[in-house]
Amino acid sequence: MGSRVTRRRFFQVAGAAAGTVALGQMFSGRMLDVARAQAQVHSDDAILRKVIEEIQPAAMHVSMGEIVALVGRQFVGSTYAAHTLEADGEEHLVVNLRSFDCVTFIESTLALARTLRLPGPPEEVFRSELQRIRYRGGTINGYTSRLHYFSDWLSDNEKKGIVRDMTRMLDGVRDKRGIHYMSSHRSSYRQLALDRAAEAVAATEKRLSVMPRFLVPAAKISSIVSRLENGDLIGVATAIDGLDVSHTGMVVVDGSVTRFLHASESTGVVELTQGSLVGYLDEHARATGIIVARPLETGV
Repeated sequence: MGSRVTRRRFFQVAGAAAGTVALGQMFSGRMLDVARAQAQVHSDDAILRKVIEEIQPAAMHVSMGEIVALVGRQFVGSTYAAHTLEADGEEHLVVNLRSFDCVTFIESTLALARTLRLPGPPEEVFRSELQRIRYRGGTINGYTSRLHYFSDWLSDNEKKGIVRDMTRMLDGVRDKRGIHYMSSHRSSYRQLALDRAAEAVAATEKRLSVMPRFLVPAAKISSIVSRLENGDLIGVATAIDGLDVSHTGMVVVDGSVTRFLHASESTGVVELTQGSLVGYLDEHARATGIIVARPLETGV
């Protein structure tokens, strides 16, 4: 007689087979994720090299601000993508030159512009500069080490010698509003589910609220726009309670017109405004003014 397979043994064998399939699918999924991540790295590096190739000849003869504007224009038409830094897992450096939100656009552009001035393998230099720009003191130490508020970003990057806050010198006035948006909307940030993270953000907000901060009021912008320079980074101040700025971009001086280059949520792409920066701000009722950061030369 042939060997007899009991019902129990059948399900043991079937269960083991199903487990093997599930493990195989899990492994395949992880391999696919790794392959995608590697493809994205190669894609970002290819974009990096292409931009450097395009800009390098001019980079030796112009200011850092001019380089920032030149680099920024290379990305016109690139896709807008919200929440590009909200990756799964522990806080880590996210590099994405394929799509941008308004903040990652100016950070990536500034880091790439600085890469053109610094020695070393461009891919490594770019990642190092991007981390320096994006995180407090240039060090990744969890979610709260990321510079979430533009006022914090500007202050920290001025300390690092990467930008200079020009706002007060451009007839800026004291901004006395309190900063508390993130802690007031804690449920909108999954990382703030942890009390320790929420407390750290609240401490940062308290510090920013008492720190001297300035903005150029909307009514004054037309009188100071001629003093803006190519590559000046702009934070658009907002009337939203508890928030310092609601959008960022950069100045591009195009002949006699000072335009605004930014990653636009409304159009879904990085765009250079057809009209002027002043015209753009006039169209946005919640824009109460601007904060201006001027890129500095490396080594300053």
